[in-house]
Amino acid sequence: MKKNRDFRDFVLTRFNGECDIEGRAEFDQKNDTLWQKILHVSIEPDPRLTPNKARIIALDHQMVEHPSGQYKRVIKTRAALLLYLLKQLRVDSYQANPEAQQIILSPYCLAQLQPYMP
Repeated sequence: MKKNRDFRDFVLTRFNGECDIEGRAEFDQKNDTLWQKILHVSIEPDPRLTPNKARIIALDHQMVEHPSGQYKRVIKTRAALLLYLLKQLRVDSYQANPEAQQIILSPYCLAQLQPYMP
């Protein structure tokens, strides 16, 4: 009997007891498209911050200043790990206070990441 036919994300510490071996896997990591897809996540200081506060946030997050004067950092990650990265960066939800938000996804980046977000 086949359970599911896709890749799953498990919390390994929740496994206990004996496992049932169901046979050889039909697919391997080459078939996991979300694991194979590399994304570029571009972050920048929240534009609501003052220029001085934005510079401090940029330094905190190792952002590079571009000729336009805008600070950005690009982080490479696998599509399967995107939600974990966004949560770690605290850009998975919007904060009304710019000091609480501190960083945002670059608008173009946000549009590019939409297919990989719930």
